[in-house]
Amino acid sequence: MKSDKTMAEDILERVSVIETKKAHRKKTFYKATASLGAFALILVAAFTFLNNTPAPLPSSDESLSPIETTAPAIRKGFSFVVANAAETDENYEVWSFRHESNMALPLGGILLVKDITGMSSDSISRIPHELHLRLEEIYGENDTFSVRGNSAPPTAIYFGTIGKMAVKTEDASALQSIEISCSDTGKVTIQDISSIFNSDDFLESFNQGKYVSVSGEEYAKRYDNEEGMYFYWLPSEETEALLIAEPQTDLSTITDTITVKVNYTDGTSEQFTLTLSFDDEGILTSTYNYN
Repeated sequence: MKSDKTMAEDILERVSVIETKKAHRKKTFYKATASLGAFALILVAAFTFLNNTPAPLPSSDESLSPIETTAPAIRKGFSFVVANAAETDENYEVWSFRHESNMALPLGGILLVKDITGMSSDSISRIPHELHLRLEEIYGENDTFSVRGNSAPPTAIYFGTIGKMAVKTEDASALQSIEISCSDTGKVTIQDISSIFNSDDFLESFNQGKYVSVSGEEYAKRYDNEEGMYFYWLPSEETEALLIAEPQTDLSTITDTITVKVNYTDGTSEQFTLTLSFDDEGILTSTYNYN
């Protein structure tokens, strides 16, 4: 039989073993709990990383898309100009964005039809000068007057103007072509000033008819300047033939519409019209309309 001391030592040893086992189980629980917490943190970090990581770069065998660049925008637009306008002798300019209608133009003009039967050659030769003086009497002095026509018996036909008509573009690189046409009694003439002295035939420097056109390339070469492309109106051959046969024709019956169409390289176009009419004395009235 064990002594009291020995029994007490056995009891203490069993209690120690039990406490040791409890402590081990507790420590194991704490370790498991800590491991689960750490695993959860790793999952959160991984999820965050994946959501914020940029897409992977393509491999070396994949082609990269070129960087997109914006080309300079072409500047479409035109203006119609009456250079050295009647009465003011200043340039009068109408831009296409204004979309004007029935605008009276400061373009002076007189259509003269005269029976010259029996007139002396000296008197006939003075007709252009007399028409110039009449232009100045009505519209004032101007350095840009012009008198075009001819005296072929029995009738002299002249058209005198003050002010020059011109069309110019905002950006020549945006221009495909310019077309000009007359609807009724006239023809239009474009003169390439730069080629006059280089042409074997003076008439080759003129582009004229009831319909004329100039390509964008031609415009850029010859007319892309501050003044633009000048053009002017004259009676057509058919109208001249009528007036020669009937010099007493009422000039107020002579009317015409000039259509100027500006075509752009992007396939769009704009146009304006100039309406010309005369009173019974041959004095011109002209209006501008954006169409």
